[in-house]
Amino acid sequence: MAIETISKLPPLTREQKDSIVFINGDANQGLGEAVSDQLGIEQGVSDLGWFPDSHPKTRLNQLFAGRKVFIMNSHSATPDGRSASDAFMRHVEMLSIPTVHRAAETWAVIPAMYGQRNDREARNGEAVTVKNAFRIIEAMRVSGIITVELHQEQSANAYHGGAYVPLKAPHFLRAAVSECIAGEEHRTKVVAPDAGRIKSAIAASKVLGTGVAYMPKDREDGEVYRIAGIDSDVRDSIVVTEDDMIGTGTTTLTVVEDAYNRGAEKIIATAVHPYFADPALEEFKKKRHMIHKLFIANTMETNHVVEALGADLVQVVDISPMIADAIKAIVTDASISRDIPGDHYM
Repeated sequence: MAIETISKLPPLTREQKDSIVFINGDANQGLGEAVSDQLGIEQGVSDLGWFPDSHPKTRLNQLFAGRKVFIMNSHSATPDGRSASDAFMRHVEMLSIPTVHRAAETWAVIPAMYGQRNDREARNGEAVTVKNAFRIIEAMRVSGIITVELHQEQSANAYHGGAYVPLKAPHFLRAAVSECIAGEEHRTKVVAPDAGRIKSAIAASKVLGTGVAYMPKDREDGEVYRIAGIDSDVRDSIVVTEDDMIGTGTTTLTVVEDAYNRGAEKIIATAVHPYFADPALEEFKKKRHMIHKLFIANTMETNHVVEALGADLVQVVDISPMIADAIKAIVTDASISRDIPGDHYM
C-alpha cells in the first residue's frame, strides 16, 4: 500500500523567501541543512561556540527586523559529548535574540523536545522537566512553537504563549515500512508495545493494511513489573513494532525478543526519536540478528547509530519535508492539516 508523503504546498516565492530567516543550532546540523534545502534558502549566519567553563557562546549575525524568524535545535545529546541540557540552553539563547532585534515573529522549531520523557510527577516532589522547558521557551517571547512527536501532547499545556504546532512523524516511518512489506501486508501485524501505543498501532495497521496485536504490561510507579507475551499468534508472520522513541531500548527489544521467540519470520522496528541512551546500542547489537530492519527518524544525530548497528539494519527516514512544510504553511497562511500529507497536525 503506497503512502503519500509529497507536499501539496508550492515552493516559496522569492518575496516569501526574503521575508524569513531560518537558523539551525549545533545539535543536529544534518537536519538543519535538509530543512533549508527544502525551503530553498540559505541558513542564517550564526557564531556558535562554548566558553572554557562550558557555557554556550551564541551570536546570530543576521538582519531580523520585520522578518519571520524560525530557529531550530534538537534538544538531544550529541556524539561529541554535548548533553541535551547543552542543546536546550543553546536553543534558549538563540531564541532570545531575534525579538530584541525587532523580528516580526520568532518561532521555536524543536525536532526533539527537552525532557519529554519526564512529563509527570511520578513521585512526590519530582520536577516535571518538559513543562519547565515549555515555560522557559515561552519566557523568550516566542510567537509560536513547532514540535515533532512530543511524548505526551498534554505536556504542551504548560505553554501559554503564542501558537502551538505539533507535528506527527509516524507517517514518514510508515511509508518506509510500507515499501518493506509490499505484497505481504496480509501476513503482517503491528504490535503495540504497551497500552499507551494501542491507538497508534491501530492507526498504523489501517494505513499499512495489516493486522494488529498488543503486548500487555503492568506498571507501578512508572516501573514495569510484569510483561505478558504478544496476545496473538505471530509464527511465520512479519511483525512491526513502532514507538515514539528509543531510550534504553527496553520497550522495543521486549517486543522484538518475544516475537522472535514465537517464530516471527521478520521483525521491523521503528522509532521517531533515536536517543539510544546507554546501554541501548549494546543491547541492540546483541539482538540485531532478530531484527530485519530498524527505521528511525532524523530528529537528532543518527550517524553513530548507523555506524554502531550497520547501514544494512538501520534506515534513517528524513522528516525535513514535514518541518519545511510547517514553516511554509506559517509563511503563506496555508492549512497544515489540509496541505501537508498524512496525519501530521494533531
